[in-house]
Amino acid sequence: MAPHSLEAGGSCDSAEQIRIGEIDSTFKRPAPSALDDIRAIRRKGAAAQGMGAVQDLWRERFLPGIASGTTTTRHADEGGSMKITPRTDPLVDALRRLAVGCALALPALACAAGPGGTFQPTQVSATPDRSTGLQAFAQIERVLLHARCLNCHVPDGPLQGDAKQVHFPPVQRGVDGKGVPPLQCATCHATQNSPLAHAPPGLDTDGQPGWHMPPAKMKMSWLGLSGPALCKVFRDPKTNGGRSLAMLEEHMVTDHLVAWGWQPGRGRELPPLDKPAFDEQVRQWIRNGAPCDMREPLRTSVGRTRAAADEAFLKNLRDIAGSGALTHMKHISQGSQP
Repeated sequence: MAPHSLEAGGSCDSAEQIRIGEIDSTFKRPAPSALDDIRAIRRKGAAAQGMGAVQDLWRERFLPGIASGTTTTRHADEGGSMKITPRTDPLVDALRRLAVGCALALPALACAAGPGGTFQPTQVSATPDRSTGLQAFAQIERVLLHARCLNCHVPDGPLQGDAKQVHFPPVQRGVDGKGVPPLQCATCHATQNSPLAHAPPGLDTDGQPGWHMPPAKMKMSWLGLSGPALCKVFRDPKTNGGRSLAMLEEHMVTDHLVAWGWQPGRGRELPPLDKPAFDEQVRQWIRNGAPCDMREPLRTSVGRTRAAADEAFLKNLRDIAGSGALTHMKHISQGSQP
């Protein structure tokens, strides 16, 4: 493979291996175009999450195919059984179109993502104080364990209400965190809070109902955790949604789903800190090395912001589109066919 990586510096869980999506000829579905993928992402409200969703799309659908030069086609044989046949050229052609299309179209999506392009992360102090950092996280923990936050950061079905009761009706997370039909989140949760006390809250994401839990592949559950154990789950990119400290601060400070916790609608208790005070505790924790206990080394870097990771991802796409690597791959794949 050409020396260009499609991973964007920690914004995705690189340990997870996902098979390439299939081109389903059974339903005459062509290889997806860049604009189709972007429209699909926008329809799902993923623009508000920055381009991490686009990176996931590439990694899940196309990255393994770039490495192997192959994809699969499903079709029924004469006996009616489904067969999977490996193919090469369609994916290579699709990758070329998608690389070029994304290199041109994704900057618009980055702009639509909102504050990612202007966010300035807190840097770790040259003289961090562990005790101050631990005190800051103790305040953050009070919010993380409050019902407004914890009710959706659970292993499977969400909780509800200030008492953190089992959700009724008994919905489940689903693959994308938006429920399982027919009990999807948007069935009851609209784009704004109900004016009635204790009625289902709402959230507007790109003009669509945005209420959701974390997705199944990254549940971000901390039910039953506290202290250092909670802190490490919150801080580790493998369990916090692939976020660096800079991305974590951006999520806590600017994400409208987080901010909903302080505007939860009638009849719901507010978190124990107001939003500005919570934001300052997040900054204080990071400024002092993001400690979780008294023993581990303090962090010295906050890592990439979402905007920086997105820009690196776009650069990789442009490099791939202009490198001739896909044309070379096509020639190799054609020569290998019988």
